[in-house]
Amino acid sequence: MKFFKSLGILLLSILIVTSCQKEYSEEGGGTAVAVGTLKKGVTGECLPSRANGIFIAGTTLVSSNYLDVTLNFTTTGTYLISSDTLNGYNFKAVGIISATGLATVRLIGIGKPLAAGSNTFTIKYGANTCNTVIDVIAAGTAAAVFTPGGTPGTCTTATLTGVYKAGAALNSSNTVTLAVNVTTAGTYNISIPAVNGVAFSGSGALVGTGIQTITLGGTGTPTAAGNFLSTFTSAAAICKFNVTTLAAGGGTGTAAVYTLGGANSTCTGVVLNGTFRAGLAMGATNTAKFNVTVTTVGTYTIATTAVNGVTFSGSGSFAATGAQTVTLTASGTPAAAGPFNYPSTGAGSTCSFSITYTAAGAAAVFTLGGAPTACTPATVAGTYTATTILTASNTVTIQANVTTAGTYTIASNAVNGMTFSATGVFAGTGPQTIVLVGAGTPAAAGTNSFSVGTSSCTFSIIVTGAAVNFITCKIGGTPTTFNVNASFVLDNSGGFPVLSIDGESTTNPNPSITLGIVKTTGTITAATYTVNQLASGIAIGGYYFDAAATEFLAETDATIQNPAFTITITSITATRVIGTFSGTLKDNSGVGPGSRIISEGVFNVGL
Repeated sequence: MKFFKSLGILLLSILIVTSCQKEYSEEGGGTAVAVGTLKKGVTGECLPSRANGIFIAGTTLVSSNYLDVTLNFTTTGTYLISSDTLNGYNFKAVGIISATGLATVRLIGIGKPLAAGSNTFTIKYGANTCNTVIDVIAAGTAAAVFTPGGTPGTCTTATLTGVYKAGAALNSSNTVTLAVNVTTAGTYNISIPAVNGVAFSGSGALVGTGIQTITLGGTGTPTAAGNFLSTFTSAAAICKFNVTTLAAGGGTGTAAVYTLGGANSTCTGVVLNGTFRAGLAMGATNTAKFNVTVTTVGTYTIATTAVNGVTFSGSGSFAATGAQTVTLTASGTPAAAGPFNYPSTGAGSTCSFSITYTAAGAAAVFTLGGAPTACTPATVAGTYTATTILTASNTVTIQANVTTAGTYTIASNAVNGMTFSATGVFAGTGPQTIVLVGAGTPAAAGTNSFSVGTSSCTFSIIVTGAAVNFITCKIGGTPTTFNVNASFVLDNSGGFPVLSIDGESTTNPNPSITLGIVKTTGTITAATYTVNQLASGIAIGGYYFDAAATEFLAETDATIQNPAFTITITSITATRVIGTFSGTLKDNSGVGPGSRIISEGVFNVGL
């Protein structure tokens, strides 16, 4: 078995990366208390605020569990900022502010969350307050599954805060907020590699599905002035966003001189993004972009007045003069449907733009990718076996091009005892995904063609008979079947459980594939096994040999391998094993063509 030949590669040590976080203290001089106010939106939410770290029920908070808030200090001196105590934990910061103006303060989490759920904290400084929400997840929550908004081009509504200047180290005011499309809720831990000396990172939890936002903190020191593209990668998808860096000299935070396009009238070049609907809270995906003309580089802050419960604002820096664009992000919740006008002011000039809010509960307008032929793309997940009832793992992911955000309900026709359907809300426009969940029980083996939606597209489901042995998957998007000599070995004896699943193509002996799992104790059961589990006594292997006998195998470090190789066993007995697999297999020869992306892998092998 090829799995046993390559077993030694799996037994690698785990690299554990730790990070340090500087905390505020009361060390230093003056005793006067600083005067300042917390920045907040029209509904009292802290603006901007950023929660970092994963908050887990029953787990004591550490220094990476913190909350950043922004204050406007009018005098210098000491400060004490704290929250109330909810669900067994709270936040606190003490320190000294040495300069007036806007400042970002980091409150460290203290205590242990008692139960999972959303906690709305009141942050207090003197007599003023603001509110922020922290999501606590249950112990054992798995990693979230999501794709960056804007894949594979420019990140959707990427919003940077703080000043980026050559030679000036970043601080807690430097962040980037990015949109993500979540298909499975859970935890995230993201690191964006440094470009021009600037990196971004953050961790937390995504508690729902659909379009959401994450905020990452910036670290490092920019080395040069100019525009630099950073890359946000998740699974096999990427998007890019621009970080504009000012030239050194002139003092950090020097104000830019500029004029809003359409000053004293309608803003020019207006582009709106996101869903604007009565009763729907605004977020990072709700933006307004328009033109400005810059005469002196530097920082800027532009904001609108509050209209219909919503305010738009944006800040950043201009690194060059001439015609440019700015993006303002909305906050608050619109109270009513209809058109509303927003006067925008920056650097002494004003222009206005209009937003039309739709009525609550309006239906989305969209077309399906590939309609009226095959759905493009259509990703089938789960195992389909004759006379076996479908579960929540039986899904088909398709794409929709949304022109008007809102609610949707979509379903397929019934074929061979099966249907697929989904209901939800599109929170934005443009390309988005729909996950159709299967129901019913396939009556017979064979290929089944489904039609879905009013602007219908089609997809196929292959149902296997209970006694058929096969391994199928897509390799670089090309369907491949390994049903020659398909077999498996399961040995749970001797305190060293091993499972090896092998198959060959019709061009015997190659291409061929091997899937393997090794545990140090216990037994191999129905579960999901992923690389980088060596600390828990589990090693997995994926091995593909192409027609030239070049070997491609799974890394053991999920930070290197993207996406991580995963084997899911949905059913296992002494005589048959059924499940799915996917991920990246990397060339082991050192001279081959790089890597192979394995997707939609399914195995059903018996003795």
